[in-house]
Amino acid sequence: MKTEPSTPFSNGTEYENFMFYFCYRCKKGLINENGFAEYPENGGCHIWDAMETARFDITRWPADKIVKGEKEGRKYWHICTEFDGEDKDVMLAYKGLMEEDKE
Repeated sequence: MKTEPSTPFSNGTEYENFMFYFCYRCKKGLINENGFAEYPENGGCHIWDAMETARFDITRWPADKIVKGEKEGRKYWHICTEFDGEDKDVMLAYKGLMEEDKE
């Protein structure tokens, strides 16, 4: 897939969808005792941290790590470039999506 930097989520549905498909299923998607994303210095995800910080400072949006792209004529938005899940089938599908298009 050819990718380019993404833009911030346009609404809460996009945010929740991203969280469901990536953050909550990722090995780095840790939640602290208060129910918030764990800080990177405590083992949490630096992308999730930047995404949450961007709520207050849009310049911190991790556009290079949350990308959009197109593969085989289908468009995709808000894809985490560092997703690493436990489910083998999910990871197989993710790796297939992220592969470069064959010419």
